[in-house]
Amino acid sequence: IKFRGRGGTDFRPVFKQIEKENPKTKLLLFFTDGNGTYPDKPPKYRLIWCLVEDYNVPFGEKIFIK
Repeated sequence: IKFRGRGGTDFRPVFKQIEKENPKTKLLLFFTDGNGTYPDKPPKYRLIWCLVEDYNVPFGEKIFIK
């Protein structure tokens, strides 16, 4: 699999949807290149960014996918 990206994703709608529809969420795995608009505050649940390379995310944990 060859990953492509750098589209400048707006991550905020995902967090808003989870807050609205699934307030008891315990974990979010977010597969992304990291380039995008982040919410102002971290979520109350565990967040793991699954990244293709190191990116300075404002909160949450990071793991890398080759």
